Amino acid sequence: MSDALVLDNESKAEHGPRSLQKRVQHCVSLCPLSLSLSVSLSLSLSLSLSLSLSLCLSLCLSLCLSLSLSLSVSLSLSLCLSLSLSLSLSLSLSVSLSLSLSLCLSLSLSLSLSLSLSLSLSLSLSLSLSLSVSLSLSLSLCLSLSLSSSSFEFYFCK
Repeated sequence: MSDALVLDNESKAEHGPRSLQKRVQHCVSLCPLSLSLSVSLSLSLSLSLSLSLSLCLSLCLSLCLSLSLSLSVSLSLSLCLSLSLSLSLSLSLSVSLSLSLSLCLSLSLSLSLSLSLSLSLSLSLSLSLSLSVSLSLSLSLCLSLSLSSSSFEFYFCK
């Protein structure tokens, strides 16, 4: 029994360094694989970081574009407002022009009325003159008639 134990211990002692050496060789053979895996992992991480950076840059660019679009929209709105203001000013100018034309028309009408009044006054003056002439003629006729009647009476009374 003791001999069997001694043989077993000797076989373990002989197999111990061999198994350790095999394990070391196995680890050494696995080192390049692990290095290549770590390198590939680092490369994939760097690629993912570059992709995330490119995504961030694209987001920044899209934000800049949206801001520029909003600025262009605000500028177009301001232009529309300025156009509406110019239109309102032009309408007010047209209204003022129409008012000035109406004032000119009213002035022309007042002038025509004043001319008609002056004409009517001249006509009334002419009528008054004609009346005065007719009155003077009638007076002269009356005087002539009275003179003729007096002369007639004077001749016939003698």
